[in-house]
Amino acid sequence: MCALAHWFEAAGLPTVAIALIREHAEAMRPPRALWVPFELGRPLGTPNDPAFQRRVLAAALALFDEPDGPAGPGVPVLVDFPDEAPPAAVTAEADDGLFCPVSFPSPEDARAPTLVERVNDEIGRLQPWHDLALARGRRSTVGASGLEPLAIAEFLDAVANEGAEAGSPVAGVSVAQLLKLAGDDLTAFYHEAAAARPDVRHTPAEALRWFWTETQAGALLLAVQAAGAASDDAALKTVATRLLVPRAAEAILAERGGAAPG
Repeated sequence: MCALAHWFEAAGLPTVAIALIREHAEAMRPPRALWVPFELGRPLGTPNDPAFQRRVLAAALALFDEPDGPAGPGVPVLVDFPDEAPPAAVTAEADDGLFCPVSFPSPEDARAPTLVERVNDEIGRLQPWHDLALARGRRSTVGASGLEPLAIAEFLDAVANEGAEAGSPVAGVSVAQLLKLAGDDLTAFYHEAAAARPDVRHTPAEALRWFWTETQAGALLLAVQAAGAASDDAALKTVATRLLVPRAAEAILAERGGAAPG
């Protein structure tokens, strides 16, 4: 969208973009952009919340009144939306027939002794389903980090244990930047793989609950969130505490007393 904005503007059509990844807007420099701290795929925030979505649209359209960015004339306008999306309501209808889209061995049965090894085991079980999804020609959102799923797990585990000292395995990308991209990639990989099973249909609420309460990948991201919250690195702390775990997932975990997957 940021690239298209430049084309439309060159043709004389004013534009405003809603950016889910701030770093992309900073790099692409569209003339006007509103960054929103929502999960990928939801640029207007919570589904079925027209009042909140209207606020987001109004904030975006208001950028047409901004002649220049805060750094001076001719500088692109990039404004942060001030609020996170409210948690999505998990309705009784959505909860009907909850099931695990992909079965994993229980932690008690798992042989892998460490969290990252258990995540790697999950990735291995999901990889054929993700390959099937791609073979069917489905689009994938996995790949923004530039890392394969197993490498993502290793990177996240390093951040969970070493914080910013883990370093970034991608040249030119900071630990904080890569943490956001890697977290999105890992989450997308799981959801795309789970959705590929022909005998499985599940709602977004069910998929969200499955990932954050039943998978070791969810447990790993929560471990990274906890490590980031205690970090002295401001950028890492911001990503870990604000961008890694969706508000809707935090609401689901709160129902469980904050318990992460075992």
